[in-house]
Amino acid sequence: MKENDVPIGEKPDMNYVTAIITQFTQKNAKEVNIIARGKFIGKAVEVSQTAVKVFLKDYEAFPPVIDSEFKGQSLLCSIEIKIKKKIKINS
Repeated sequence: MKENDVPIGEKPDMNYVTAIITQFTQKNAKEVNIIARGKFIGKAVEVSQTAVKVFLKDYEAFPPVIDSEFKGQSLLCSIEIKIKKKIKINS
């Protein structure tokens, strides 16, 4: 896992939103990757959308990278959502 990764788990959504905001405001991150597996995939989507639509309006969530792998007899799915500052195009 990289320094700017925010892995999603069982904590409340706002804990992860705060972690994302902190990466950008206090650690001057250029991008943040939200990572989740299995049952936390939906929560990762909610966290990313809350972050960019409510708190980080100058930032955008890019299309997610979806993957899966076999763990024994089960298929474990994962998602990675990248958030970066919007590029402003002057016309």
